[in-house]
Amino acid sequence: MTKPTNTSAYEKSFYIIKRKDSDIYVTNRPNKHNEEVEYTTNKNASRKFEDDDLKIIEIDRSSHQAISVIKKYTVDTFESEVAFNGE
Repeated sequence: MTKPTNTSAYEKSFYIIKRKDSDIYVTNRPNKHNEEVEYTTNKNASRKFEDDDLKIIEIDRSSHQAISVIKKYTVDTFESEVAFNGE
């Protein structure tokens, strides 16, 4: 494979919320209109919260823990000249 013509990197950060007493994760955004907290055992299915979300969600903070997640991505772009069909 040829070398990439362009490489860019970026990262995305968010939080997931876990119950302190077990390995279950929050899947919804509890608030004053919807106070029920829904859970899943699948970490990948948990809701991803931004910084601002943590300030406004209504959840029992003594029994839940926020986990910071940072995902780093690298995108390689490959370009090459190709002939048009028939030329």
